[in-house]
Amino acid sequence: MSNNFAEHCVRHMLARYQIKSPDFDFIRELELVTDMAFLTNTTDTESLCYAHSPKVRAEYKTSFTPADLWNYINNHPNPQSTDINTYLKSILPKTKQQFWQITQHNNHK
Repeated sequence: MSNNFAEHCVRHMLARYQIKSPDFDFIRELELVTDMAFLTNTTDTESLCYAHSPKVRAEYKTSFTPADLWNYINNHPNPQSTDINTYLKSILPKTKQQFWQITQHNNHK
């Protein structure tokens, strides 16, 4: 997956999320599926509690960030469709564990 494509997808997701688009919103769908909150901005104070530490097991994580979204997209194969929404719908994880497994895979394709 191209770093530029992952960045483009995340920017698209953030724009939809910020304007509360009535169309498909990957971030809101991900919040529903995983029962996690999306954090648009993380601070050093939030990092002090180790909530975003890679050592925290997926089942205990309660939030995700734009960096997590970028990693998730970047660890997927190239899209078959040129339509971003179609692509995002096709890669929406079914569980929180699936999201974190792919996000932390570190196998940029």
